[in-house]
Amino acid sequence: MGILGDIFDAIFDDDDDDNINVDLDEEYLEDIEKAIEEGDINEALSNIDLLDSHQCIAYYMVGDYFEENKDIDNALIFYKKAISSFQNEKYHDDCDGRFISLCYSSMADIYEDEKNNIEEARKYRLDASMYCDPERMIEGDDGKMTNLKNAYLDDFIRLDDEYTEKFLDISCRDRKYLLIVNSTNDLNQNSFVTLFIDSDLSHLSFPLGHPQANELYVAHPLTTNRYIPIEDYQLEMIEDKVRELCELAQALGAEQIDIDCLNSNSSDRTNSGEMNVSGGFSRKVVSANASYHNESSNRLLERLSRSISLHQEFRPHKAPFVPDNLIWYKSEPSWQRLCRQRLEGGLLAHEERIETSKCKAGSSHEMSSVKADLKVLFTEINVEFDQTYETKFEQMEDAVLAIKIKFAPLSELTGTSAKQVSQNTGIATNEQKYINEVKECIEGGEIGKTARKMLDRTRKQLGIREARAAELEASVAAPKLTEDEKEYLETYREACTDGKISDGERRMLDRYRSKLGISESRAKEIERMA
Repeated sequence: MGILGDIFDAIFDDDDDDNINVDLDEEYLEDIEKAIEEGDINEALSNIDLLDSHQCIAYYMVGDYFEENKDIDNALIFYKKAISSFQNEKYHDDCDGRFISLCYSSMADIYEDEKNNIEEARKYRLDASMYCDPERMIEGDDGKMTNLKNAYLDDFIRLDDEYTEKFLDISCRDRKYLLIVNSTNDLNQNSFVTLFIDSDLSHLSFPLGHPQANELYVAHPLTTNRYIPIEDYQLEMIEDKVRELCELAQALGAEQIDIDCLNSNSSDRTNSGEMNVSGGFSRKVVSANASYHNESSNRLLERLSRSISLHQEFRPHKAPFVPDNLIWYKSEPSWQRLCRQRLEGGLLAHEERIETSKCKAGSSHEMSSVKADLKVLFTEINVEFDQTYETKFEQMEDAVLAIKIKFAPLSELTGTSAKQVSQNTGIATNEQKYINEVKECIEGGEIGKTARKMLDRTRKQLGIREARAAELEASVAAPKLTEDEKEYLETYREACTDGKISDGERRMLDRYRSKLGISESRAKEIERMA
């Protein structure tokens, strides 16, 4: 009987069901197997449609034929046809399930060995174990008999460890939503990915007390190894942006920062004085001290006020600069314009707006898909999707935060800051060109006579005063390093011999930096010397 072997007897033992033409099905399967052995796939396929049941077995045989002949794409097509047929057939038995387990196992082999796709291989290996006959024994590589289900599960654990280790290599778009579980028998969701809580998740960043089992997390849009519980995502994104904008404003010489919440249904108030307003919204301001609050605005301000001061006053003295540890800055053009206006034009007041609608975890359609997949999975693993979990998906009402900043006059800021000229976006274009030339000239040490003449010509061409040029040169001159800093620099150079720093190397460098007592900002300065 070839590929069907002696399990035909088990398939056709029970002929009590009159809806299945047992004799014809057995005859057609034998004809299909014979056609496959002779390489006549068209004949085999024409007979599959004649089967009343067990089409999944016939499709498996066709897929196995293509796999043996190294046509893996067609093999996958017919293995998937077998699985689809099994799921749709009204009549099937345990033997069909055994063939489906073989389909999943073969697909796992193909995705791992031929397509180098660990994610799919992991998923199908778990599926193979779920449909596998728990009593079936096979001969292992060592010649000893072993339980096939246990062998599949061991292989799944191996694949799962590799998948988890390389998780951050997956496109952030494809791992935006992450579910952490204790256990599951299904990894076929399209709207989120799943990791196990007992896996090594040290390369992922979670809030204190997390990760927790059966919790859904959302990746931070810019710090993509950072995952936030879905119920906290919107507020944390708002806080994140507000904190960074306030930090930027303080570095630029802010004297006062106030945060108001704008009602999305009313017109904006008119602002007086030297005020640059970014954004194009027409909203009525609802102040933190006003007597009336929109309900959603009130909740928003109440939660924000627990972690962020709604009113701050400063006494700046340093020259304005752009901090080098900003996350949102590069993706916020209005913040970049604010810096240019402040550093080049002496801007005295500014109002920046942050929309809560742009801080949501996802669109309504996206959230609906995630929720639907989650409900199905929770049903399968016996976890209740109750009202408490339903509220995790609730989004705040649309509102706009108005961050109003009053700056000190530049003439009052007499302090100096090397950071003032360390950011491309924080200085004039001609000054940045000059800095680039200086970096080239001092790359090998001091600026020589020939290089000095060239820099003087460049300075004049760019219209930069001699005193200002000296300041720019001083800002990029290599500072002296301590012995520990030299050691860190040498370690960093060894780590990035290929021009890249992997996530594992970065974690190693961070531990070494901490051991040497070097701050994160200082380490970044040292790394720029490599």
